[in-house]
Amino acid sequence: MNVEEIDHLSPHLVKVKSLGKANAGTLGFLPEGAFDDHASRRQILVALDEDGSCIGYLLYRISRQRVSIAHLCVENHLRQQGISRLLVNKLKEITKD
Repeated sequence: MNVEEIDHLSPHLVKVKSLGKANAGTLGFLPEGAFDDHASRRQILVALDEDGSCIGYLLYRISRQRVSIAHLCVENHLRQQGISRLLVNKLKEITKD
């Protein structure tokens, strides 16, 4: 499994939006434009399976030297397998400064 930052040109952004919409009841509503905005600032991390398919994402923001997680979502059938932990650990790594 691999975790990567994506931008607004990433083919994984479509899957991120799909996961967000499918889980909006739990995550809370986020307009499509907000996903694009976070992607353009490279503030979305995706978890990719061995085939390179997006299976989860972490969307975050940085404000006043603080990092906040806005969305953390993993495919329903892949939960409880440590994917969220990988995403959070990657976030810690890239924002440690």
